[in-house]
Amino acid sequence: MKTQFLAVAALLVGCRKPPAIENHYYSLVLEASEDRPIAERDAPKARIDLVEVTLPDFLRSRSLVLQVNTNEIRHASTHHWGEPLDVSVGKVLAWDLAAALPSLDIAPSHGRGADCTLFLELDRFHATGDSRVLVSGRYTFVQGDQIHRQEFDVTQVQHGDGYTNAVKTMRRAVRALSEELSPVLATCTRATAE
Repeated sequence: MKTQFLAVAALLVGCRKPPAIENHYYSLVLEASEDRPIAERDAPKARIDLVEVTLPDFLRSRSLVLQVNTNEIRHASTHHWGEPLDVSVGKVLAWDLAAALPSLDIAPSHGRGADCTLFLELDRFHATGDSRVLVSGRYTFVQGDQIHRQEFDVTQVQHGDGYTNAVKTMRRAVRALSEELSPVLATCTRATAE
C-alpha cells in the first residue's frame, strides 16, 4: 500500500503544470506623467517639432535590454515596453523640453510648418549589470538653413535592483538629456515669412 501511495504521489508531482510565465510591461510615459506639470501657456514664440527618434536594431525589440559586459546584451524574456521605445522617448523628451522652455511649443510631430526641428538618434538606451543606465547618441537641431549636430552621452546610477528601478533611472536620464538640449533649443525663433 505504501508503495502504491508513493507511486501515485510521484505521478501527481510529475504531472504538475509548470508555473505560468508572467509578463511585465513598463511605461516611460507613465513614469514621467507623475512629475509632468500641466500649466496654462502663453502664445509660444516659436514651434519646435521633435520629428524622429531612431534606435539601433537591438533596441527596437519590445523587451527591455540589459548590457551584461562590454559587448554583450540580453533581452529580458518577460519584461517589455508597453509601447514602442522610440515613441515613448519622443513623448517624454518633448514634455521635459516644453517644461524647461515654456516660451516654445515643443512636441513630437512631422516638422511641416515648424520653426525648428529636432532629430534624435540613440545608440544606447538601456541598463547595465553594474546598476547604471546609459543613454547616448546624437541630435540634429535645424533652424532654417542652420544645422547644429551634437553627440551626447548621459549616464545615471540606478538606485535599487530590478527593471522597475531601471525604468525610473531611464526616466531621469531623459530629463538629464533635456537639460543638455535646452540651451540649444532655446535659440529657436519664429521663422520669418518670405
